[in-house]
Amino acid sequence: MSYHSPFENYAYAMLTANALRTPDKPALVYRGRTYTFDGLNRAVNKIANALTAAGIVAGQRVGSLLN
Repeated sequence: MSYHSPFENYAYAMLTANALRTPDKPALVYRGRTYTFDGLNRAVNKIANALTAAGIVAGQRVGSLLN
């Protein structure tokens, strides 16, 4: 069994590092709404955990429908 670190994903590593270092700093502003690093990190982790619970594993492709 091989172990894959979540930090192999550069974007994930940077988001997590910034959420730990500056949680209240704005990470993203979209249509007048500001998302902090902590808030964005929590949202990403919520989606990642839902995908894991649905049986999705690292390396699988997942599509999304965005409005």
